[in-house]
Amino acid sequence: MNPNVYLIERVREFRELSQKLEKMVANGSFLRLTTDRQVTFVEKMVRTYKEVVSGFSGKNLRRGLAATALAMGMAGAAGAQNFAAPVEAASGLTQLGFPIFHFADIDGDGDQDAFISLYDADYERFFGFQENTGTATEAAFAPVDSNRFNLPGLNFNPTTIDLSDVDNDGDLDLFMGSYDFDTGNAPIYGWENTGTGTSPSFPLNVATNPFNFQPSASLSEVGFVDLDGDGDDDLLMNLATTEDTIEQFRYQENLGIMGTFPQYGPAQDNPFGLTNDALDRIIINTGDLDMDGDQDLIVGGTRYDGDVMDFYYYQNAGSATSPSFLTPTLNPFDLQLSEGVEILVPTFVDIDGDGDIDIISTVYDYIAEENSVLFWENEGGPASVTDASSVNRARVYPTTVENILNWEVETNATVNNGHLRVLDLTGRTLVTDRVDLISGLNRGMVNVADLPAGAFVVQLFDGTGRNLVSRRFFKQ
Repeated sequence: MNPNVYLIERVREFRELSQKLEKMVANGSFLRLTTDRQVTFVEKMVRTYKEVVSGFSGKNLRRGLAATALAMGMAGAAGAQNFAAPVEAASGLTQLGFPIFHFADIDGDGDQDAFISLYDADYERFFGFQENTGTATEAAFAPVDSNRFNLPGLNFNPTTIDLSDVDNDGDLDLFMGSYDFDTGNAPIYGWENTGTGTSPSFPLNVATNPFNFQPSASLSEVGFVDLDGDGDDDLLMNLATTEDTIEQFRYQENLGIMGTFPQYGPAQDNPFGLTNDALDRIIINTGDLDMDGDQDLIVGGTRYDGDVMDFYYYQNAGSATSPSFLTPTLNPFDLQLSEGVEILVPTFVDIDGDGDIDIISTVYDYIAEENSVLFWENEGGPASVTDASSVNRARVYPTTVENILNWEVETNATVNNGHLRVLDLTGRTLVTDRVDLISGLNRGMVNVADLPAGAFVVQLFDGTGRNLVSRRFFKQ
């Protein structure tokens, strides 16, 4: 057979398979297949794609690949994430200066850039940035740039870094925690992004504890997450009083109205059942690890007794609007660590663009007497959740979308004052809308044209904050 004819036939086969797969994922029939049949279908898609990718490109092939990635995340999903053994993080991420990472798409090009707090040669911490010059699926990081964004020289020691569009102007603002055990003055510092979502610009002036932030006196760590499901970012951080005390949790609710200027309420210590009796230092990461529509916690840090470290998992047994955390479980996802790990600084990021949460962490091994940056790839977890007691069926389509995402939900009861949310994989709310449902079939749509390329989750809640439906989709 003519090689060109053969290739054209394989492209046609791949497109037909991808269209069939999208329909099966959207109507739920893919999840009803046995695990063996799911895996067989996906493996056939992957083999066909590898045959045609060298000769063709274009939207249809990319859509097929995205559908395959989604199905790979669903195949054999049993309600928990499955992480591969750790490998040294490649792609140019710095290993020097015991880096603490935070990832965000600061330039709107669809991939995750790295913001870093790290030590210099004099053991003073400073701010660094590594631009992702690769793609959403194949990361490649430029060397550390300590002068990016024209930030002035920092006269404090930065700890954790986070970014959030707290002023609702469409771009990410920059925040850093700090520490100072000598003076006991360690505020959170913030820079408003006066640029755009694709061309950031930060002013020379820095705000100290903006928006009524109330961090610990001697050591502050900043983390934004929408814990109460109202569409804006609340503040979840550590509580440290002295260098020698066990840290606890501190929370401030964003009391502002969605789409307006933020206003943070009084600090609440150890809210929602959160507590810590094992770790000297805590590093908090949030994400919907069990795909039930609310935010769970993975916590790293150091142990107060000098014992080896592990991952602490706080499952949210409440709801997206009323969190309630269970007693922490030690490493339920079997995230492998060497026996000498003493310090663990994890962060969540979908670094390979396959639609699930991976983990990158700096670790210090006291046996090897060295630190390293490790990567745990998420090899698959649940892609959808439905509350069968209230919803007869639900679907979101197309599963790979450019502009308008459609949804259908058939309920057995009326739902008043419900709401729909679109989140990224770290749990940050990007779109929110009021939804009222009648008993029976309901249809609607949400405009996702302004979202960057990547994987997202759309969720539907009733008026009490109970998650009725969660579905994952890909934005082109």
